[in-house]
Amino acid sequence: MNVDSTPRSGCSWARLRAAGDPGGLPGLVGRMLGAVDGESAWEASVRIESNVCPNRMLYGAAEAVVAHIVSALGSGGVTHAGLLAALDLLVEIAYGQPSVIERIEGDESLARRCRGIIRRSLPVIYALGRADGGQRVRLAVVDLAGRLETSASARRGLLEDFGPASADSPLGQALAWLEAGGEVSEWPDPDAPARRAGALDVREVLGASSDWVRRLIGVDLGGAGGALGLDLELTAGAATRLRYPDDEVPCARVVCEGITDLALCGHLSLADDGICELGGREGAWILTAAQAGLRLRVECAVVRLAGDDGPDDAAPRPRGGVEGAVVDYGSRGRLHSARWRGVACPYLVIAPWPGLTFLVLRAADGAPGSLTTTRGRRADRVRRAALSLNVRDLEISGAPTAPLTGLALLLDPAGSGGKDQELLLTGAGLTTRIRVRFTSATWDWGPVPHDAR
Repeated sequence: MNVDSTPRSGCSWARLRAAGDPGGLPGLVGRMLGAVDGESAWEASVRIESNVCPNRMLYGAAEAVVAHIVSALGSGGVTHAGLLAALDLLVEIAYGQPSVIERIEGDESLARRCRGIIRRSLPVIYALGRADGGQRVRLAVVDLAGRLETSASARRGLLEDFGPASADSPLGQALAWLEAGGEVSEWPDPDAPARRAGALDVREVLGASSDWVRRLIGVDLGGAGGALGLDLELTAGAATRLRYPDDEVPCARVVCEGITDLALCGHLSLADDGICELGGREGAWILTAAQAGLRLRVECAVVRLAGDDGPDDAAPRPRGGVEGAVVDYGSRGRLHSARWRGVACPYLVIAPWPGLTFLVLRAADGAPGSLTTTRGRRADRVRRAALSLNVRDLEISGAPTAPLTGLALLLDPAGSGGKDQELLLTGAGLTTRIRVRFTSATWDWGPVPHDAR
């Protein structure tokens, strides 16, 4: 069966961010929805999932995939195998959160937009579940309802139509979970006037007397006009108060804007005894964090919890920089040197192993950068790159009033030998020095030079 693979979101598939090549996604979606057997549908869905939501970490292409799927479900013609695979994929996306790359890019509402598309399609999904009658299909429908359905009457209708089921069966257990409220109670009705989780005063999370923060797990800088973002692992009690999903690692994201002074130094190491506190006053906040060997102090005008910019189906905020990107994961290598004019957005992952840093580079219009690997591969027309750094220590200071615009990478001549490498970033009042053991890179060639293939 052939299913139309035309993008439903008005997008150019090749320009979407994904964990792999996004250009093949519409064909994979069509193959999944029209599959005549479960194995073919599953194979296509696995490839889609690995591109748009690996480990429930969402990339920008997930939104287009969701829009494409729900449009196809509404128009009919989807096979039983395709329906089951599609619903399972929607469940994964509905429970997903923005990936590191999306957070760096400032697309904090990606997950909410995806959930909003699915939520608006729930009546169609319920009808398909009632018509299909398969236990696995109905189980996926209940999973989505438990996550997204805000109507008590709609939930009762599913309980009546899908039940009764054996209490020991997966469907029976899911129905019992749905009857108990599912997970929807963790997410207020986006149309209701009640205060959303993200709208809580950030002082409730970072106040000096708060025990909500367990540890700092990520820092990003330069992705949104010089703003600084913090990813925090919360205690279980804080997650409950914030009405965040009951994930294995409940997290919150804090964004500092209007930075007048910044100091970040030390080495990346995860610790349970770190602190993160907020002092000062409105318009002149002072945020401090200390964790193992890492020290952070930020003076800024605004401190907010990310996720307070509207309901799940809110429109995305406009973003600057190069629009879209294709990351060719076949273009991978140990980095020898780099020359860059454009935006650099570092993301520091605080980990128990030697610290990992993602450094996303976006070329300025008309000024693509150059990269050289230790294998002798040279890329002279790179529009976008993602660097992975094994960090020894770092020092960042200044006032990032604009995205970083310069990059210098200093390596030992052989590019090996165990010597440390040094990464220098400069930009509007900000100096960054990162000492690393090794650097690898993936990049988007843009228009691929013939001799670089």
